[in-house]
Amino acid sequence: MSTISTRWMLVASVVFSCGCSAHNPFIVTDTTDSVPVGNSKYAAHHDKVFVTQQALPANIPYEVISQIEVGKVWYGGSDSVLVSMADRARELGANAVIQVRTWHQPSGW
Repeated sequence: MSTISTRWMLVASVVFSCGCSAHNPFIVTDTTDSVPVGNSKYAAHHDKVFVTQQALPANIPYEVISQIEVGKVWYGGSDSVLVSMADRARELGANAVIQVRTWHQPSGW
């Protein structure tokens, strides 16, 4: 396989879609859900996953394979949400989570 087609396959098949933290006001347990966007399936891996709030530049080809939604019960920063998104991306065979949005829910407790 040529270097160009190998590079295209890597970029096109492993970049991951959007993730956002769940903002259901009735979250009682930590949740991580994903909704497939296409029919492509990729093998899980243990490599690093790039997580960003930004979109990828228009000249970088990628395939959206799923959307992730994470909900956390306890107070704290967004780091544990981002780690959960990256973990799910690895399970789905993706190497990036792009256009990440987080939302912090006020609590009366």
